[in-house]
Amino acid sequence: MGRLPAPPVPRLLAAAGGSLLAAGRSGRRGRRPGRGDAAPGRAVTTHPDVLIAGAGLAGTLLALELQRLGARVVLADDGRPGASRLSAGLLNPVLGQRFTLDGQMTGLFTTAQRHYRRLESRLEQALFQTLPLIRLFADERERRRWERRREDPRYAPWIVTPSLVDPDEGVTFRGGRLRVTPLLDAARRHLGQRGALLRGRVDDTTLRRLPGGGLGWGRLRPGRVVFCQGSRMGGVAAWRHLPLAPARGDLLTLHSSSPPPPAPLVRGHWLLPEGEDTLLCGATYDPFPLPRPDPRGARRLLGWAATLQPDVRLMRHKAGVRATTPDRLPWLGAHPRHADLFLCNGFGSRGSLLIPEAAERLAAHLLEGAPLPPLWCPDRHAGP
Repeated sequence: MGRLPAPPVPRLLAAAGGSLLAAGRSGRRGRRPGRGDAAPGRAVTTHPDVLIAGAGLAGTLLALELQRLGARVVLADDGRPGASRLSAGLLNPVLGQRFTLDGQMTGLFTTAQRHYRRLESRLEQALFQTLPLIRLFADERERRRWERRREDPRYAPWIVTPSLVDPDEGVTFRGGRLRVTPLLDAARRHLGQRGALLRGRVDDTTLRRLPGGGLGWGRLRPGRVVFCQGSRMGGVAAWRHLPLAPARGDLLTLHSSSPPPPAPLVRGHWLLPEGEDTLLCGATYDPFPLPRPDPRGARRLLGWAATLQPDVRLMRHKAGVRATTPDRLPWLGAHPRHADLFLCNGFGSRGSLLIPEAAERLAAHLLEGAPLPPLWCPDRHAGP
């Protein structure tokens, strides 16, 4: 595959706000980004078609998809832990208290399953499993609502029979689980061996506009840059006009001597068997921008889990910050004024379900000019 078609490159980015890409300088002193940080393997190209900032699930899947399609790609990450590694990776196409099921969600599930199966073959590792999800009714109103919904034939393919729960207490849906951390680890090895992984921060202090046009990051001269930095996207002035809504989530690892539930339990929160005597429980949803574990969140989750598994005991407590948007739809597309800057972010708590579609659509757009989902375009919010 040849080079990507060159986008129209503006000479200055002052309109993007702040200091992003100040021509010819990178700001902060210290070790230059992208130097000496490649994993052992092939040398890193200095002129990648695409530089991806952020090695969470979004950046990783996009890098793998672009590489699969023949593009020269470099994935850059500063090494700080992100929310992706705390994700349970549950995929559930039936959403919310109203048991919403639409064609988009079922299509996303199908895409995600196909995408992860393909990655399993490519990375030679088991990463995804289909599994039942037990949705417990919160109250009698929810039960009656489901009784009405179940008459809709669209739900039939997603209902597991026989159910794993009494029909007066809940319903069992077909779902899935992605092993997020093993995927990220396997992808790092894969990309590193192919000269597509570097350690470094991509932000206003390191990314610059070159005097003759184009972008510079350390010794790299990328054709385009895609920002997949989750809740840290505020470090890039070009995207500060977007109404990012960070949401902290607490996650507990619990011990229980009782027999584990036969499948993940979902009722507001979720309880996930992880071995014979270990359970994962999550997640809270608090408008707080720092990944600091909250004792109140732990108490809330522990109390909830005890209603389902009475002898649970706390083993570990972690927290991460999701990148969410006001309308709960992700951002996928180019900056409105700078055609070589792209955003792939804002997946909230549904990243495992949404990101495969986003990665495939954005890769096709970058390489072939394929259209992106209009509802996911960053332009739907006020421009800078």
